[in-house]
Amino acid sequence: EWIDTNTLRPDYYGTQNHTCYGCFKHYCYDCKMNFCSTCQTDYCDDCTKMSDCQVCGDSHCNDCYEHECHECDEKICSKCVEEQLCHKCGDCDRVFCSECSNFEPGTISCEECSNNSCDDCLLRRFLQGEQDCAECNKRIAPLIVRESIVSRSLKEEVESLKAEVKELKHENKELRSKNWN
Repeated sequence: EWIDTNTLRPDYYGTQNHTCYGCFKHYCYDCKMNFCSTCQTDYCDDCTKMSDCQVCGDSHCNDCYEHECHECDEKICSKCVEEQLCHKCGDCDRVFCSECSNFEPGTISCEECSNNSCDDCLLRRFLQGEQDCAECNKRIAPLIVRESIVSRSLKEEVESLKAEVKELKHENKELRSKNWN
């Protein structure tokens, strides 16, 4: 029913049901209405897109999502972050869904120091000399190796580019001298 005729709820008697909060059109609820679990509001398909939370599966309008997984970009509702059903880095506030937190660079709670940082923050703290927990250092050892490999390949690329620039400068100089003669 589009009109509430329930006399047990006199405050709502006569109000229209299944009205889109965005455009205020009336719809058959089974046809085009979506209910947002966060703002407790109905929307039609035309006014807002709905997404399911990667962690709890509840449906929310896109306006109510404040978080998304740093790795897979899936939407995560605020309730799951507040209830710690997903992992939030203690340093940078990045959020990781439960699937991505099991893989690097997910977040951990170290049993030794109770640190709840993501791997990128642990690596940054290690490189700044602020990381002294052996368990946390074990966790970031693969990242240190990866960083050194990336650094080495970047140095090789820089050297290659310098050689190419030098060659192009020499070629440019030859072309100028030919044009002037």
